[in-house]
Formats: sequence, structure tokens, C-alpha cells
Amino acid sequence: MMSGARTANVPSLPAEIWKIVLEQIPRDREGVRTHAAFALASKFFLKVAGGRVGMALRALESHEEDGDMIITFALRTLSALRAHAAPHAPAIAERLEHEEERVRRAAVRALSVLGEHAAPHVAAIVRRLEDEDEEVRRAAVEAIGALREHAAPHAAAIAERLEHEDVDVRCAALRALGDLGEHAAPHAAAIVERLEDDEEFAERCAALFALSALGEHAAPHAAAIVERLEHEEERVRCGAMLALSALREHAVPHAAAIVERFEDEGAQVRCVAVLTIGALREHAAPHAAAIVERLDDEEERVRCAALCALGAMGEHAAPHAAAIVDRLDDEEDDVRCAALRALGALREHAAPHAAAIVERLDDEEERVRCAALRALGALGEHTAPHAAAIVERLDDEEDDVRRAAVEAIGALREHAVPHAAAIVERLEHEDAQVRFAALRALGALGEHAVPHAAAIVERLEDQDAQVRCAALEALGALREHAVPHAAAIVERLEDEGAQVRFAAMWELLAMGEHAAPHAAAIAGRLEDEKNGAVRELAVEALRAMGEHAAPHAAAIANRLEDGNSLVRRAAMEALRALGEHAAPHAAAIARLWQVAP
Repeated sequence: MMSGARTANVPSLPAEIWKIVLEQIPRDREGVRTHAAFALASKFFLKVAGGRVGMALRALESHEEDGDMIITFALRTLSALRAHAAPHAPAIAERLEHEEERVRRAAVRALSVLGEHAAPHVAAIVRRLEDEDEEVRRAAVEAIGALREHAAPHAAAIAERLEHEDVDVRCAALRALGDLGEHAAPHAAAIVERLEDDEEFAERCAALFALSALGEHAAPHAAAIVERLEHEEERVRCGAMLALSALREHAVPHAAAIVERFEDEGAQVRCVAVLTIGALREHAAPHAAAIVERLDDEEERVRCAALCALGAMGEHAAPHAAAIVDRLDDEEDDVRCAALRALGALREHAAPHAAAIVERLDDEEERVRCAALRALGALGEHTAPHAAAIVERLDDEEDDVRRAAVEAIGALREHAVPHAAAIVERLEHEDAQVRFAALRALGALGEHAVPHAAAIVERLEDQDAQVRCAALEALGALREHAVPHAAAIVERLEDEGAQVRFAAMWELLAMGEHAAPHAAAIAGRLEDEKNGAVRELAVEALRAMGEHAAPHAAAIANRLEDGNSLVRRAAMEALRALGEHAAPHAAAIARLWQVAP
């Protein structure tokens, strides 16, 4: 057996050698023959990747003993080329009739990525819904879904397959109609008829899937769907529930029947039933008590679904906030997270329970702490008494938690000001991620962080580039109060990190005319800066200064020859904004117009 290292080097052998090897390997060494065929095919594909599509097209005509394998790999290569393979769609479509199922399957998939270029061949793909091979039928379904609106004109032809004698073909047609979504709406009645087949379980499921994909277009058939809620098979009941959930408010008349499924023996059915009612929002209010009962369900996923449903109801679930809070002590972290999200959705109605949410900031699970911070952020000013506890999370060992703390502080805004000093203390923390989070938090405070501008400026010298970027962003959040520190920002234009130079130039651009005293330094970056995005910003920053940029018109004009088209365009706009000050450079501008595509 070949080693991993040897396998990696196999394709480096000439294709001719591999062809000989392929012919000599006995049939009982199928694994080795497969590898050899792949190596031979890879030679075609290396050339295709270089632009020689003709090689792949010749591979499609392969008559080698293992030609079907080579053709398959050729089709996969053309598939990878996507739109570049569009001119060869007819050649690909011919392979839909190949005797080998893997070739037909590869051909279907290659057409599926061509979009509008495959439109003339959709009828041929639809015929593959009757293919004897299940994988080919599945590929045809996926292709129809991928082509969607291009396949829509063939919806009637697909619907005709609903009467086919082979149940597998009928199921494939139902899945294909489902993938067409609203384009299959005219055939909703035909889909509903397939619900009546009591012998084929898979077909009923496929029909319900198709109806759920129709969304509100299936509303006239809601009663037929509701009947399936009593079916003996759990998957059928679940499919019916999903179809009803897609009806949105059109499911309201059937809410009572859905609520009955809260007691279903199938946990998945109970989940979907609860979520379906919750999605009705204000229409779900009469059934809120029934949802609350599911908070004690033995299945974790059902408890989560009940909490999600209550959260979806928003303020209509406010009378049941205490029951939601009880789930904060659930043994499952998914349930605790769902409870916190539900409380966050209640917003100010959850304010009386802020203390209980704060307790979850010490939860052992990272995601629960994140959810608690987001819930507190949703409470806004009602979280103010707990701001100190939020600030402490800036020291959390997990980046996601620190990020959530920053967002929560931002939601507090002026209510977090009394804790700004505590945030500033984190700027000296040994962990760069904590310093980064502290700067983001100060930035979230906006102008309320002005008293701490000097401390932010110090971080412009931080050894961590990400921290330096955050310091620049925090200064930018100070707006005009950052102007006195423009010189310190300008120094960052020489930073070794391109992302830092970009951030510095961005803040100078935001200053507009206030950055005029530093125009020369900004103009200097037009020649010295290697990063095109920074050069573009430099031009924009000069343009934002108005007439103050006039002394640097020549430097801007030089950028008309820049290798980056965005920089050239920015230079053109900047010179136009300078008006008569750009007159000496009219010839350069005219040359650019002459060569512009």
C-alpha cells in the first residue's frame, strides 16, 4: 500500500507513464487503478487550470479503458471553472446520457453551477429525475434548486413526474418542486394530492417539504396539512408542522390544532409545534401559558424551543418573565442561553430580573456569559446598576465574552461613564486582548471618553498592532475632540503594520479640514506607501481638506499613473474637486481620459 508521502508525489510523474501503469495493473487491484486513473486525470486538470480548457474537452471524449473515470474528473474540473466553462455547456449536457451513472452525476453537477448558461439544458436535467440511479436523481434535484429561476419554466414538466409509477421518481419531483420555492406555487394542488398516498411514507414527507417551501402560497391547502398532524409516523407529523410554520400568520386559524401537538410523543414534533406558535408573535399570546408548560419538558430541545418561542413573542411574553428566569438555573447550558436570549427579547420588561441575569456572568460556560452580557445590553439603561459587573468581563479569558462586554458597555453609553476609569485601568493589562477590549469599550463611550484621550493616545505605541488599531478607532470616536491628537495619529502613518497605517489614514480622512496642518505628511504617503488601499485613503484625505490640499496637487496628479485603478479614480476626483488649482495638470488628466477603458 502506498504511503501518504508517496501518494502526494504520484501526480508528478508524466501522464504517459501513468497511462502505461494503468493498462498493466490487474483488475483486482481496483484501489490502485483508481489512484492511477486520478493521477492521469490530474495531468489534464493541471493544464486546464492553466487555461487550456481544450484538454478537459478532449478528456470528455476519452475512450481509454478507464475513460469513464477520466471523463468524470474532466467534468469536475469544468464544474470548478464555473462560468468559464459556459461555452462548453452543450458538451457537458451530452454526458447526461452516458452509460455510467457517475459520469451522468458529474455532468448534472457541472451544469448546476453554470446559472443562466445552463438554461437551454434544464429540460435534459429534468429528465434525469427519472434516472435509475438514486445519486443521479438527487444531483438533478440539487441542480434544479441551484438553477431555480432558470428552471422555473420547467415546473410543469417536473410536476408531470408526480404521476410517475416509480415512487422514487415522484419523490425526486417533489423535492425539485420544493427547491423551486414560489415558482412551484401553481402546482400546489398537485403536491397536496401526494399527501393522500397512504402507502408511501417517503412521498408524503417529500410533499410536505415541498409545501413548506411554498410558504404562504400553500395557505389555501392548510386544512389538508393540518390533517397530517394526526398521522401515525412522527416524521410526517413533523413535516406537516414545518409546512404550517412556513404559513406564518395564515396558520393562525389552526393554532389550536398546533397547540395540541405540544403533548406529542415525538420530541421533534413538540419542538416544531412550539416554535410555530411562537412565530405567530402577538397571535400566540392566547397560547403563551401552554408554551410556558413546555419549559418543564423532559427534553432539553423542547425547553429551548419554548424559550425561543417566548422570546419571539417579545413583550407579549412579559407576564411569564419569572418562568423564564427559573430556566437560568437549568442544568443544560443551551437552555440557560435560550433563557437569556428570551429575557433580552423582553427588553425593559425583563428589567426587574437584571440581578438574576448578572449572576450568569460567572457561569462556567463561555457562551452563557456571552448571552448574559447581550441580555444586559438589551436592557439599556436598566442595566446601569450592574455596569461594574459588565466592566469586569473585559478581563474574561475568552475573546467572545470580552467582545460581548464591549457591546454591552456601548449599549449603556452615558450610564457606563462612571466606570470609565476602571476601563482605562485595563489599558495597562498584560494581555493584549484585554487592552484591545478596553479600547473598544472606550470607543463605544464616544465623546464620554474625552477625559481619557491621553491614555488612549499612549496605546498608539502599544507593541500589538491590533491594539494600536483599536486606539486609533477609539480616538476617531471622540470626533472633533481627537483633533488635538492629530500629530500622534500622523506618526502612525509610518507604522510597520499596513492595517495600522490604514486606520490612521482613515481617522485623518474623518477629520477633514482639521487635518490640513498635516497635509504634507499625508501627501508624502502617496509616494512611499506600498499598500494601495492606504494610498487611496491618502488621496481621499487630501480631497476632504478642500483648498488646503492645493499645494499638493502635483503629488495627487502623479497618482493618475498609479498601478491601482481605485487610486487613479480617487486622484481624478480629488483634482476635479480642486477646480482651478488643478489647471496645471490638465494635460495629465486628458491623457488619462484617452487611455481609460
